[in-house]
Amino acid sequence: MKRHPALIPFSHDHHDGLVIAQRLLQGGSKAPRSNWPSDSQAQRDRVVEFESSYLRHHLGAEEALLFPLARRFLGPEGARLVDELVREHEALRNGVRQFKDSRPPDLVSQMKDWAQLLHDHIRKEERFLFQAMQQQVPEAQLAALPASLEDYYRQHGRPEGSCLL
Repeated sequence: MKRHPALIPFSHDHHDGLVIAQRLLQGGSKAPRSNWPSDSQAQRDRVVEFESSYLRHHLGAEEALLFPLARRFLGPEGARLVDELVREHEALRNGVRQFKDSRPPDLVSQMKDWAQLLHDHIRKEERFLFQAMQQQVPEAQLAALPASLEDYYRQHGRPEGSCLL
């Protein structure tokens, strides 16, 4: 199913998260011109920066805008999915806090676990939450999302460009 235009900004953010996850899972980047570090501590620093300048804003916007719509229009199954996604958001935040002070080899293992969680979480949102929202949330509610997202970022801060990739 084609993505509803109101959800595309969230999907673009998801792409950046998937790139980060892939690089952590692979231990580096396969792109020849990538500036992604091979050192695990430098990778950790990139992830910490990604979380503070980018991911934090994205998660907050989902929690403030998408999840209430899902709870309202997706019924009990949607509410359970949102509860699960909220727990995963907290696990993502906690994971970054936990490996801020870690050293190899624990650091590598922790970052891979975090990357797998990020990957699986994004796939769940894209495949289940977004699909259900496109089918069950009224068009008027979806159409209002872009303006709400702009307002949210104006009040809470906007994710910085994805220069960390």
